[in-house]
Amino acid sequence: MTPVSLFTRWCTALILTLGAGMLHAASISVTPSASVVTEGDVFDVTIEGTDFTDGTIGGGFSLSWDASVLEVQSYTLTFVGDQTFGQAGTLDNVAGTLMNADVTSLNGTANAAFQIASITFAAIGTGNTLLDLAIGTFPGGSPRVWADATGFNDTNPLFYDGKVAVNPVPVPAAAWLFGSGLLGLGSLSRRKKSANA
Repeated sequence: MTPVSLFTRWCTALILTLGAGMLHAASISVTPSASVVTEGDVFDVTIEGTDFTDGTIGGGFSLSWDASVLEVQSYTLTFVGDQTFGQAGTLDNVAGTLMNADVTSLNGTANAAFQIASITFAAIGTGNTLLDLAIGTFPGGSPRVWADATGFNDTNPLFYDGKVAVNPVPVPAAAWLFGSGLLGLGSLSRRKKSANA
C-alpha cells in the first residue's frame, strides 16, 4: 500500500467518524422548517428538540421574525415536566420577538425527541421572513443552557431556523374576467358617443 493510499484511507475514516457525531447532535428546530401561507392566514409552528440522547431538564430559547410580515396570536410552552421553574418569556409583536422563554423540569425528560413550544402566527403582510431561533439568556446575559437529564451537562444543541413566505391574496380569475368585461363595455360606450357626435 502506498503512503498516499494509506493517508487517503485515514482521512476518509476521520471524516466519517467526525461527521457521524454531527448527524446525531442535539438540536432545537422550528417545525415545519419552511411554510408558504397567504396574507391573512393563521398558522402554527412548533419548537422541537431532537437527538437529546440522555434527555434534558430543559433550557431557554428566543425567537425573532419580521414584524411587518408576521404577528404572534398565542403561544404555549409544551415541554413535558413540572414547569416549576420555567419562564414564559417576553413577547413583543412590535419588535417581532419572543425573548428568553425557559422550560425546566427537575424530573427531566427521558425522551430523545420532544416538543418545547407551540406558536400561532397571523400573516399580516407579504414577504419572506426567517423564524430566527437562538439560545435564550438570563438577565445578566449568561445563556440558558440545555442540560442533559443525567449529569446536568450542557448539551450545546444546534439551533435550526424556520422560514415563512407570505404571498398576497390572489385575485380570483372571475375578477379579471369581470374587469375585462367592464373595459369592453366602456370602450363600446365611447364609440357610441363619438358616433352620435
